[in-house]
Order: sequence, then C-alpha cells, then structure tokens
Amino acid sequence: MAAAGDENASPWPCCDQCDFCFRSNPPKCRCLDISRQGCHPSCRNCVKYRAVGSAHELPVYRCADTLTNYCERRCTPAAAAAA
Repeated sequence: MAAAGDENASPWPCCDQCDFCFRSNPPKCRCLDISRQGCHPSCRNCVKYRAVGSAHELPVYRCADTLTNYCERRCTPAAAAAA
C-alpha cells in the first residue's frame, strides 16, 4: 500500500494484494497490503499489527476499509512487485 509521505505513491485507493471483493456492481473490495510507514491519510480504518511474541518487532499497518474498486489499480508496477 502506498503510505502517507511516500513521494512515489500512486493515487489512492490502490492495492497490490487484493483480499476479496463483494459481488456488487461495482465491486467493493478489501486489500491486504501492509506498510511500515502507516496508512494513507484517507484510510478510515487503519489497523496496526505486531509480530506475535516479539515486542521489539516494528509494527506494520493495513488499511481495513472496504472500498469500491479498491483492487482495480495497483500501487506499484507489476514488474516491481514481482521482484
């Protein structure tokens, strides 16, 4: 997920790892992208995660919003995501 303050971020909403989409028209989707920098400022439900059993592990964040066409646009180019 493109994080807040990322100069190379693409327009939000965007998603590289789509979770699932509800069968609506247009589809409403959730995304599994995580970021160490936090969620996009427009995200309404930013969830903070830590590795289980590790108090020293840095947290990661995921926007848990369900948005229309969330998975329609990638945050990073496909070639960069595969690398």
